[in-house]
Amino acid sequence: ASQTGHQLSSRAADGSKLRLFGSTREDEVRVVFYRDHAAWCPYCQKVQSALEEKQVSYRIVKVNMNCYGQKDASFLAKNPMGLLPVAEVDGRLITDSNQILGVLEATFREHSLIPSGREDEVKALLSLERRLFGSWFNWLRNSFGDAANREAFERDLALVEARLGRVSQDGPYFLGKDFSIVECHFASFLERMAASLAYFKGFQMRCNPDLPHLE
Repeated sequence: ASQTGHQLSSRAADGSKLRLFGSTREDEVRVVFYRDHAAWCPYCQKVQSALEEKQVSYRIVKVNMNCYGQKDASFLAKNPMGLLPVAEVDGRLITDSNQILGVLEATFREHSLIPSGREDEVKALLSLERRLFGSWFNWLRNSFGDAANREAFERDLALVEARLGRVSQDGPYFLGKDFSIVECHFASFLERMAASLAYFKGFQMRCNPDLPHLE
């Protein structure tokens, strides 16, 4: 309802939403982004975060996740598997979140989210994100061996905290002063880790004195 929100978003003739960043006409939008209605999907969030940070104008179409109802037939005609997110970039359909991010980087080179010369660092940090994801999911899903699963997750979480601590003098991000694709990956899952572990395991990630840099 704010003035800024009104200026930056508008509704297209087909009912989809437009995010234009003030510099693109509706007929010049090159990206159609399909994401979940409920805004729970972390894979959708990391793609939308990248679109926002890169300031790539896009059309957004919201689609039900399976647990919230049937998907529209027109969407299933494009993507029979029905998985989200999906993006169309210059008419090319892409159905994997990491592939979408790669195509966005290659197609829209302004506001790059992979700083030049730091590609190896980015690759290593994305591997750490997947490691943390694995230990989180393993603990969340399995009550058998709960203490060992918690220990594994806390060990990986400590690695993330240590990384942020090493670069904290340069800035708040994983690469110091530079916001990068790493934040898009980590932030979307850290939010869900914090919520799910507090609810299901009684584990507090937020306001945790052992995680000052992560906080």
